Amino acid sequence: MPAGVKFDKVLVPNEILHGNPEHIIGFIRGVFDTDGCVFFDKRKTYKKPYMRLDLTMCNPQILGQIAEKLNGFGINAKCLRNGKHLQITSKKDVENYLKIVGSSNQRHISKIIKKHPNFVNYNPANRLFGL
Repeated sequence: MPAGVKFDKVLVPNEILHGNPEHIIGFIRGVFDTDGCVFFDKRKTYKKPYMRLDLTMCNPQILGQIAEKLNGFGINAKCLRNGKHLQITSKKDVENYLKIVGSSNQRHISKIIKKHPNFVNYNPANRLFGL
C-alpha cells in the first residue's frame, strides 16, 4: 500500500476472514489483546461490578467484520453508533468470549481473574503455550 493514512481502507484479509476457525479466533484474540480492554461497569444499578469487553479503533469496517465473526461463534458483539467501539456486555456473552477466544494479555488476564478466578484453567490461549 502507498504511504499515508490507511485506517479506513484496511480490512481483515480474506485468508483470515474465511479461513480456519482457529485462525479467526487467534486473530480476534490478538486484536482484543492489543486494542481492546476489560473493564468493570460500577454503576449503582448493578449489585456487583459488571464486566464488559470493549474494542476501540477508528476503522468501523474491521469492527463490523470482527462483530460478524464473534456473532457467528454465538457471542453477541455490538458496534456502537459512533463506529469506533465494539462491545460485549452481557454476562453470558462475556463468559462465552472468555471460553472461546480468551486472552494472552497479562493485564487483561489479571482483571478477568478478579471476576473469574478459574479463568487460568480454561483460557484457550493457554493451549498455544502448552499451559
